Amino acid sequence: MFDSNIFSHDASAFKRMVELVPGALSIPKAKFQNYLDKLPPAGAGMDCHPKLLGAATLGFKAGFDADELVDVIKAALKPGGREVSRKEIRDAVERAMQDTISVESNPPTWAAMKNTNRKKLSNAEAAQVRKHVLSYSTGPVNLDSEDFRRAHGFQLERQPMASLYPEAFTMIQLIRELYGPDDLLYIGPERMGSGLDNIHTAAEWLSFFEEEQHAILKRVGNADWNSSTPSAFLLNLGMRYSHIVPDPLTGCFGKTKDGKDSLRCDDCVRGFRYTILDFDGRDTLEKHGEILHCLCEAMGISICALIQTGGRDGCGLHAWVKIDGVETLDAWNEKVRDGLFPTFEALGADPACANPSRGSRLPGVYRWGTSAWQRLVFVSKEGVKI
Repeated sequence: MFDSNIFSHDASAFKRMVELVPGALSIPKAKFQNYLDKLPPAGAGMDCHPKLLGAATLGFKAGFDADELVDVIKAALKPGGREVSRKEIRDAVERAMQDTISVESNPPTWAAMKNTNRKKLSNAEAAQVRKHVLSYSTGPVNLDSEDFRRAHGFQLERQPMASLYPEAFTMIQLIRELYGPDDLLYIGPERMGSGLDNIHTAAEWLSFFEEEQHAILKRVGNADWNSSTPSAFLLNLGMRYSHIVPDPLTGCFGKTKDGKDSLRCDDCVRGFRYTILDFDGRDTLEKHGEILHCLCEAMGISICALIQTGGRDGCGLHAWVKIDGVETLDAWNEKVRDGLFPTFEALGADPACANPSRGSRLPGVYRWGTSAWQRLVFVSKEGVKI
């Protein structure tokens, strides 16, 4: 995965990165030091290992070379339940370096990023599209029924929490099913926390959520546990990890449409795999199911995940549409934004989801604002036609 000689070149990888990416090292050392100061001790269940990649990436941005960075991070780590080896730190440094070089040395052009004029159907055209697509209707589809699941071969994994909260921690199955261990994912709040603390590999997220699940199960039977209401642990989890960006990211800073630095924008997308069909609660789940069936039949799309959003009305739905053959943002804009979304919008889906870095509700957490679960209805790696 990494260049085994990356640390042995006379011209270090750090110097090569500077040559390849002028201006890549763009954050003050104080920001890097602040991140180091917050690194948790290893072996204390505080997610130290995933934060090593964040520290390494910021270290490069602050101007440290690879060998310096290993020393600095090693010195900053607090004593804990286990010792973090230099090899573990070096692995994180190598990966951060390779990601930074491979992505930032070939940035998309500003002209491509400014191409934001989305095609929109006129009212008359939208009416014609609706009539055509809905002609495929066979009636309402109950997406939340056992009959629907059996017909499509769906079965949700039984989680250890199932006897208390069947809806909890189903994000584990979603992540395991749809991502490779090295895919970098954003999981966090919808509009806040878009930094390195919220971008980790799928393997690291799986480990995190499994550890959280285990920690909550250990509390079962304690006096402060109320099995009829999600505990403070689950409420906190839902506040901190309410959203996921379905498309894997680079882990490196990119530019937003208005030129600002961001770790979670279209410029940061590495894998263009899914787009989100977001239906609010204006219709019933059965009506949304009918519309999804019609779209699958009329447009040939496939759905890889279906998530009830946990809104107050209980009818909000996020469907992850499988996208194939898209490698660049320009290709995404042509195929998805301009090709699919005019029809999606005509059928009532949110047009704001036309960009690849859009977030979706993460299943398996409790939506504290509405006192409801964000529920995984089904997940399918290959995708299905409803």
